[in-house]
This record gives sequence, C-alpha cells and structure tokens, in this order.
Amino acid sequence: MPPVRPLPLEVDDVSLWSEAELDELYEKVIEILASHEIRRPEPQMLGPWSWDEDYNRFLFLLYRSIPGVPDSARLTLLVTTEWNDSSAENWERAVQEIKPFALSFLKQEVDVEIIGSQLTKSRDIRPLGHHPLIQDNWDAISGEIKEVLQRHPASRGTMTAITVFRMGNCDRDEDMPITVYVSVSHDCPEASWPPIIDDINKILEPYPLELFFEHNHWQPTAFEPLPPSSKELFPYDFVRRPYQSCPDLGADIGAAQYIECDGQRQSPPMGTLGCYVDFKTIQGEQKTMALTCYHVCRPCAPGFTYEKGKPGTESVIPLPAGLPEAFDRSGIRPDHAYVLSGMEHPSRQRHNVNIAWLNAKLQKDLRENKRPNAEERLDAAHRAFDEGANILGKIWAASGFGHRSATNFFLEWALIEVQPSRQGRNQLPGLSVWESQYDSLDWPDEEAGAMDHLKMYRHGTALGTLEPGTKVYKHGAASGLTVGHYQGVKSHVGPSMNNPSGASTNAYLVESFGTRPFCGPGDSGAVVYDAEGHALGLVFDFWGYREMLRSYRPANFTAN
Repeated sequence: MPPVRPLPLEVDDVSLWSEAELDELYEKVIEILASHEIRRPEPQMLGPWSWDEDYNRFLFLLYRSIPGVPDSARLTLLVTTEWNDSSAENWERAVQEIKPFALSFLKQEVDVEIIGSQLTKSRDIRPLGHHPLIQDNWDAISGEIKEVLQRHPASRGTMTAITVFRMGNCDRDEDMPITVYVSVSHDCPEASWPPIIDDINKILEPYPLELFFEHNHWQPTAFEPLPPSSKELFPYDFVRRPYQSCPDLGADIGAAQYIECDGQRQSPPMGTLGCYVDFKTIQGEQKTMALTCYHVCRPCAPGFTYEKGKPGTESVIPLPAGLPEAFDRSGIRPDHAYVLSGMEHPSRQRHNVNIAWLNAKLQKDLRENKRPNAEERLDAAHRAFDEGANILGKIWAASGFGHRSATNFFLEWALIEVQPSRQGRNQLPGLSVWESQYDSLDWPDEEAGAMDHLKMYRHGTALGTLEPGTKVYKHGAASGLTVGHYQGVKSHVGPSMNNPSGASTNAYLVESFGTRPFCGPGDSGAVVYDAEGHALGLVFDFWGYREMLRSYRPANFTAN
C-alpha cells in the first residue's frame, strides 16, 4: 500500500461527472465496503436542516491538494468511517478492491483512501482543572513520553508538543476525558506510529488518561511577509484603525525595511508592541523601552532574507543571509555597534494594505461621482511615512534564541528604545471596549484596575502558579482583545519557526475561550495579563490546527 499524504489537505469539488454518475459510483463502492464490514452509519437528524457528521462525510469523490500548491491536486475517493479493532485488515482489503473498480468507472487515475472519523470530528478542548493525581505526576509522565519519542528512530527529534487537557463533545467540562496530547512533525510517518503509541499507553496505564496522537506544528504569531500590495489575511477593521503617533500597548510594529522572501521584495513580518517597561541601567540611566519578541525584530538585520520550507511540510524556517550568527546564539547587547534598521509603527505590512484599499476606494468614489472621502484618509496615511515619521525607535537589546531559564523555559524578548516623542502608554482596553465585545461574565476585574493601566508582574503570581482554568487576557495587534484559559500544567514544545534552534523547551499554554481564537498571526509579543491587570508573559507561538482542533489555539509564553 502506498503511504498516505500527510494532512492538512485542501479539498475541492469535482464537476466532470453528473450527479447520476456519482450516485452509481457511490452505490457500488458502498456495496464493496459493506462486504468488508465497513458500513455507512444510519442518518441521524441533529436539527430541522442538518444530518450528523458521520453520515454526511462517509463517502466523497473530490480533489485534495497541499495548501497553496494547486498543481498538487489529486482526484480522491475518500471514505471516512469509525476505526475499530478489525480496521487495519478490513480497510486494506477494501481499498484494494475499490481501486480497480474506480479506475475503470472514472477512466482516469484516482486515489482511494479511508480515514478514521476520529481524526476529522470537531472536538472541544478545555483545561485540565483541579486534578492532583495528574498535576503531581505530570512532570514524570511527560518526561517518560518524551523519552519514548526519542527512543524510536522514526519519532526522534520530531516532537512538537506534549501536553494534557480535557477533550471531547460533552456538555459539562468535567465529563470530558482527560487526554494526553502528543503531536509530531510530518517527518514522523504515520506507518511508524503503532509501536510508539503502544509504549506511550503503557506509561498512561496507572492513570485515568486517554492518548491522542497526531501530526501538528506550531505556527508563527508574527504575520508572515506579504508583497507590498497584498490585501490578503488582514481584517479590514484592523487596517482602518487610525495610526497612532504615540503607539500604546497592543499596537502593530515591524522592521522599517523591506526584505527578500523567496527571491521577491516583500514587507517584513508584523508583530505587537507588548508593553512599555521602565528601568535603570547599570550606569544609573533611566530608560523607557518597548518590549516585544526577538523574532519580531529579527528582520532589522542587514541582508535578512526569509525562505519558506517545502509546501506541505511543517517547518518554515527563515534563513537570514548576512545576519550575524551571534544575534541568534547570544542576543544583542546594549553596547552593540551593529547598523540595524529601526522599528516602525504603523508596520508597512498594514500600511501598504491600507494604502491599496484607500486608493481603490478613492477611484470607486470618483467613478460614482461621490465626494472622495477617502482622499483625506489617504493623505494622512502617506504623512505617517513622510520624512521618517514611521520610525518608532531602534533595537536596544535582545535575547536571541539561545537562552533558557533554569527550568528550560524559552527566554525570547527584545527591547526597543522608543523616541521620546513617540512613547505611548500601557493602557489596557477600557469598559467601552469590553462592553462592545464580551459578556460581562468574561470581563476582568474593573475595580482592581484591569481596565486601566497594565501593572508590573507581581511576585508569586505567574502563569505557573495560577489555578488551572484561570481566565487570562491579551490585547494583540491583529486579533485585538481576547480571553483565554490557563491550561494548568507545564508542556513540552518542539522547535518552531520562532525557535529554530532545534531544542525542545517547556511552555505554559493558554486555550481559546469560546469560538474566538486567543491569538493568531500578528500577535507575537502581545502581553498576557490576569484579571487584576498584572503582566504574565508574552504571546510567542500558536498551534497549527485542523478542524478537529478548531477551538484550540494555545499560546506559548516566554518565562517571566
């Protein structure tokens, strides 16, 4: 049997065959499947207009392609059904019988694939909650799982996450099974999983734990480079916000230079101004700096280039031509003498999209003989980049990728020396913002000042000390104000685009609250705070997810 292509894959409908022809094809395929004890489930109405997922997704003829690579599309007869103890044998025999029939019927090459419905169903994810047995033993459990992955050649060096949460489709959180979630990169083929899973299940036997094992990877929370005229990915309400002469906490920032990306001139990645910090240097000089993540500032280096990995792979690692290796290994010292570009607000990713949209609106108004109300906004946007008005400041110091805490947490930060005339405030979203976006039950404590100014980290209160399920908050450049749940345990995470050092680290995770993702591209560096407005950490990464994990986008934080 040929190896299956790794997920995720995009799907497109077919149009070469009539509905009657497809019905004939499906009828025969269903007959073959039934002969191998693979039967379509009985339809169940979930409401006046919808059938359940298992019935709807049982059999389809469609095109499947690697995201972003249209030429990779392959005609596929896809069966989605429940996996059971006899599936390994029955599925292979069924595919071998269906394949020649489908080739003869369709008169062209077609893939035949059966996939377990467990991998495609939507599932909710919730924090672990108070569970002393799991919490007290989690470090040992996760450490043993990590050792198993390193012991098997196929999974060695491919771990992207080891964590634990509740996952299922229950009305009550406490009824959801406690699930150990293990993900690996696509370098670990699915055919190698059974012995790995068996070894992990032996570790879990003494505990009330289930295992979920899949391909998954971390995704960058800095917006990837876009061509200067690109209008993709940006929500319009974000782009049309007025530029800030003195950007506050949560503003968009980026390197003040274009970069080379796959041989093309593009805007650099965009991130978030986390907050302003005040401190004294060793020499006694008082400083006010803007704090963000190092990878947001990395494109300031001369000659920085960005290359994407092969389409369909999980690794998207920037390759910085000309970037001093010492930056990534040891960071940038306050006394550095490197010539780096400045950091800017607005970011040119956002600015270029805004200009393109305003120009289009202006032309539309002129064609329709309307008063061109976009003209004034267009002039104001252009003035924001006149004579260096976009420059926020310069990198004063940064961590690089080589630093870890004593407990193996990733330390990744950068300090930007902001021009005095452009220094903003640590103003948290106020009551009017909360009223317009969230129910009052989700608000932080207004009386404690969580809608006023960000407070400094409070000794004894950090992500690692919060109760599992505690609500936390974030104000990012792209996704704005969001609410999440602190997951409750220390997780292992593998290398990512924002941590290309190759070493795994520990991290605290935050899970999305409701249907709104906690973070996404453009939120790198955003500060996370508690219900009283105390800073807890910075958004660093979020989890790549398929439909199964649509409600789960945890964020990885630098340690305090």
